[in-house]
Amino acid sequence: MYNQEKIINYILIIMGKETEISQRISKIRELFCDGNNNQFAGLIGLSPQNASGICRGTKPAGKDTQDKILRAFPRINRAWLVLGEGDMLKPEPTISTDVITNTAFGNNNVQGKEIMPISDRTADIDRLIALLENKDRQIDRLITLLEKKYATE
Repeated sequence: MYNQEKIINYILIIMGKETEISQRISKIRELFCDGNNNQFAGLIGLSPQNASGICRGTKPAGKDTQDKILRAFPRINRAWLVLGEGDMLKPEPTISTDVITNTAFGNNNVQGKEIMPISDRTADIDRLIALLENKDRQIDRLITLLEKKYATE
């Protein structure tokens, strides 16, 4: 039994609308994966065959697939992917010159919002680096243990 989303997707393929989204998905694959279908499929969590079919327009790119693409490539504009409207990429986040100027001169209040000075963040960053280094050491120990275990078998 077909569910409603599958029926809609196949109607879109017949009407040619699926080809348009497939072309946009192919552009994403080209931009972010240099056209490498296996890499693209791995990033979005699909088999290479399904990813290829979606890019060719022979398989539907349903909402679930669209959501996987948007999670894997957060800079992609949802409206562009789904409807072809707007720019492909979301604008780059920028730092207001007000924040830079005010914090450089000791004013931690910009447009009524408290800004944490960078010096206060370095302790947090150092703590995170230490945690990551500890995790790296744990992973190295696990790899060594696995190598020893399987080297003796």
